[in-house]
Order: sequence, then C-alpha cells, then structure tokens
Amino acid sequence: FKSHTKPVPGNHEYKTAGAAGFYGYFSGLPKYYKFTLGAWTLYALNPYVAAGPGSAQAAWFADQLKADPNRCQIMYWHPPYVSSGADHGNSDAAATLFAIGYEHRVEIALAGHDHVYERFAQMNPARRVEPGRGVRLFTVGTGGAPNDGFGAAKPGSLKRARGHGVLQLTLGDAGTYAW
Repeated sequence: FKSHTKPVPGNHEYKTAGAAGFYGYFSGLPKYYKFTLGAWTLYALNPYVAAGPGSAQAAWFADQLKADPNRCQIMYWHPPYVSSGADHGNSDAAATLFAIGYEHRVEIALAGHDHVYERFAQMNPARRVEPGRGVRLFTVGTGGAPNDGFGAAKPGSLKRARGHGVLQLTLGDAGTYAW
C-alpha cells in the first residue's frame, strides 16, 4: 500500500530529529504537498513545521487554493483543530492553515492525534458552527492505538465514538461527499 499512501507526520514521528524515520521511509516526500483524486484536490499539510502567518507553507497553501481548478477540496494534518478528546483536544498548531482553507471554501478537514472518532458540523475559524459555509471536520484517530476518552462535547460535535476502525469517504463531483 506504500505506493498509494499519502501520509502526514504526527507528533510521534517528530520524536526523532526532523521526523527522520518517517521521511526516510517515505523517501522524497515533501513536508507538505497536494494531489488529486477524481474531482477532488487533497492538501497534506504539516503544522509541525512553520505553518503560521507569513510562513512558506501558509503562502503555498493559499496560492495553491487560489489557482486550484477543482472546487472540491480536502485539507488534512495530524492534530485536530477542534476535538472533544480528553487527552489532547483542540490544537492551534494549524489555525492559520484552517483559516486559509475556510477562506477558500475547503469542504473537509481531516485529523487524527486523539485516538477517537469525532465528526463536527461545518465550522469557522472561531470554532463556531456555520452551516452551509464552514468546513466539516473529522477526527479519525482509530487506527490501532489504545482508544482515548472524551471530555465534554465541543460545540458542533455531531458524532463521537471509541473503538478501532477507519473513515470511508465517498467523494462525488461538485463537492458532494458521504461518509
């Protein structure tokens, strides 16, 4: 599966300098990148390297979104922007990237880190529900590590689950999708 895996590093990968093991295994993988899948463009982003205002990554992401002919877009990275997970919860590491995605009407944000499944309503950068305009967020950290617990549900949390599994997204044309 390595040939068609499109990974992003997490906090554990950075326990070695520069995530050397991760980037050694996925040789040639840039720190952040994009690829297309049917009518969709997916942006693999990395808040563990400079990702704030004025960073090269933020400028690249904004430029790519401006020029993207696909209006169906997903952004993903490791720590969730919004999460009710008891161990980690919200992370501001990708706040600038989330705001850029919101500005350009990215449909979906995917994250892991918290070892739970949680789906949110469409949210804006202030972490408030914004139906019809916001970004739908999924935290899917259910890949095999022991499950974490939940704290109090954050505003906009629609579904929370513990257990192991995967998220299957069905991506259609013109921004339609199902899970």
